[in-house]
Amino acid sequence: MHTIIKPEEDYNRTAEEGRVKIWKRGIGYMMLHPVFGVGAANFPVAEGTISPLAGRTEVGLGVKWGAAHDSFVQIGAELGIPVCSCSSRSSAAALSVWRGYSRRPRARRAAGRPAATRHKP
Repeated sequence: MHTIIKPEEDYNRTAEEGRVKIWKRGIGYMMLHPVFGVGAANFPVAEGTISPLAGRTEVGLGVKWGAAHDSFVQIGAELGIPVCSCSSRSSAAALSVWRGYSRRPRARRAAGRPAATRHKP
């Protein structure tokens, strides 16, 4: 309830390990490695080795090697901007097909199926 009343005090917005800062670092990885990214499944490795927080280990502090918590940031950071743009286009296309299908009247949907899969009224 505290974060609903005072969202500006939510650790996801303010802490270095919060989601907003993780997303910003992920976008930074995309900008540093725009074509090929940091490598598949290497977002946590990037967090622990090339992030601005990685210098903490030199003074004995730990760094969380965590996930991006956002699929597009993770795909873009790990595999590069071209793959991320293809992924977002595929997602948008799939969503538009699903929306078009779900808006069709039930009788028209049934009529579009092969006879073997139609349900009898």
